[in-house]
Amino acid sequence: MVEILPFKALTYNNLKIKHLSQVVSPPYDVISEQQDTLLRSISPYNIINLILPAGSPATDKYLYAATTLNQWIREDILQFESQRCFYLLEESFKTGGQKKRIIGFIGLNKIEEYSTQKVLRHENTLPKAKQDRLNLLESTRANFGLVYTIYRDQTNFIEKIADSCPEQFKFKPSYDPTLEFRLWKLCQPDLIQKIIKLMAAKQVLIADGHHRYETSRIYGQKANQEGWPGQGHEYILTLFVNSYQKDIAIYPTYRLVETEKPLKIEQIIDKISPYFNIKIKTYDGFSIDQFLVDRKNNQIKSFLIYMGNGLTLEADYKNNLLKNDLWQDLDVNILHNVLLDQGLGKSMVKNIDFTHSWQHLKSELDKGKYNMGILLNAPSVSEVETLSRQGYLMPQKSTYFYPKPCTGLVMYKLDSY
Repeated sequence: MVEILPFKALTYNNLKIKHLSQVVSPPYDVISEQQDTLLRSISPYNIINLILPAGSPATDKYLYAATTLNQWIREDILQFESQRCFYLLEESFKTGGQKKRIIGFIGLNKIEEYSTQKVLRHENTLPKAKQDRLNLLESTRANFGLVYTIYRDQTNFIEKIADSCPEQFKFKPSYDPTLEFRLWKLCQPDLIQKIIKLMAAKQVLIADGHHRYETSRIYGQKANQEGWPGQGHEYILTLFVNSYQKDIAIYPTYRLVETEKPLKIEQIIDKISPYFNIKIKTYDGFSIDQFLVDRKNNQIKSFLIYMGNGLTLEADYKNNLLKNDLWQDLDVNILHNVLLDQGLGKSMVKNIDFTHSWQHLKSELDKGKYNMGILLNAPSVSEVETLSRQGYLMPQKSTYFYPKPCTGLVMYKLDSY
């Protein structure tokens, strides 16, 4: 079902760039202020200069990105590979004291309308974010980051290739030394054809990169309408990961809630107690993750509501209200539809921000920047796959696939198709 192609990648020239770890970055939309400062200072050739370009007024930053990209190509900082290849990527990381790894491969994926059911999505997108990425794509005609997709393959074909490959270069990115990446080129014609055949029978689900995929879809429609030459705009740079790998995980995205006016804890309990059994406790260092995992293992839909300065509410969803429906009983939907909309009330919610870090959430609440911090369990990979195939779209920031592939490792210039 999926049409994929190898490609002539645009990569950093290792004769000019000695330390690849200093020029790659996280995906553009998860770069923190601290990482931004680090990446811009550590190397003038860091990819952040292309994915989050500087410029004033704002419209000039896209021209800056295109000018910088062309300059780096002229100066041979970036170079095109001579062959069309796929690329095998291994991401190693540690969690809970255990070393884990995820294997995937990088290639071009033909952009499809969602109605074809070849490419599935699971989250809504925001118009502002899409316009920003569209402006950058129109200016540079390049994909710098990867759309992260998952597919199902019980034969583990790609993973077996990785296990049989000789040692290749590996590095730890400067922005996060807890991660390690390895990369192989797959250029053998017979192997390329086997991979193309494998994926021709698959659906892929966008795990991360909805805005980039939407942007390329819009760009491709415009190119076809205006009769632009070539076919490069019909494809997008993609990472394909087999979801049967045991180390794939979705991390939760916590909510930082600002209310229209401060609410006393008694008021919050009164508003949400029709839907939740509430227990007040003082945070004393107990494991947030373990608490939520234990609740999930016992099939209890539960949230922790942190009020700041150690004050915490345990909110267990009342089981008699469960509808035994995967979509309606999804934690993130109960959070938004029941706890916030029905319990707290839509008119009471002024703003919602997001974080993946309990320590960051706690710090922000302790400083009084927000009124509530809500911690929840993430959906499982199988839940996301099932709901996406049924056509459901989750609220924004429902999933956080970890680890995310770095940006700048291999790139795709539409003109080099």
